[in-house]
Amino acid sequence: MSNALVLRYKNFYDANIHLSWMIKDIGNLGLLLRYKDQFNYYQLSFSSKGISYSLMHDGVLTEIKTSKESFEIGAWYRVWVTLEASDVTVRLEKESKPDLPKTPIDEMEVVFESEDHVHKSGYTALFSNGTRGAYFDDFYIESLECTDKQPEPSDLFFVPQDCNRFQENYKGGPLKLRWNILDPENVVEGPGKWKIASNIQGRTKAIYQ
Repeated sequence: MSNALVLRYKNFYDANIHLSWMIKDIGNLGLLLRYKDQFNYYQLSFSSKGISYSLMHDGVLTEIKTSKESFEIGAWYRVWVTLEASDVTVRLEKESKPDLPKTPIDEMEVVFESEDHVHKSGYTALFSNGTRGAYFDDFYIESLECTDKQPEPSDLFFVPQDCNRFQENYKGGPLKLRWNILDPENVVEGPGKWKIASNIQGRTKAIYQ
């Protein structure tokens, strides 16, 4: 099991998730999707070896699909993940500078697709494993009911109460007010030391583990 930072109070079925990430050494990082507890979730992992999508069910981790997509250590990547029914779709691009215009979502390259039918809903988490150099920024999640209103996370506005969404903007005090730290026993490079870092390669702030 990995060090994880679980978003509190937000349970999702189908959703879009936006995230920028950077890893500075060996190991892997990514997202835990439809997370129920430390024994049941999906794991979407990025590392220098590629992408993997795995199912954790009743404490048994089973790899569903892998891709040998190449990633550069020390570079920022932007990812857009769509969960819809049993399908997961991953769009990804390497970032140049954080202040430059972003590629529209529908123009980002689809680098990974998979499916599985076990977990239907759950929480969302950031995770790292085997590294002390995992950085996350621009985290945004919204239920698919929001998509027709605004697919880009850069312009939030009033939406009906049934439109479930969250953006990490670092303005809500300590991380623990919005996230739960999950620190299983015997985790590689544990225990977790999740915090907000400043001035990371041109970014004002980022989540660091």
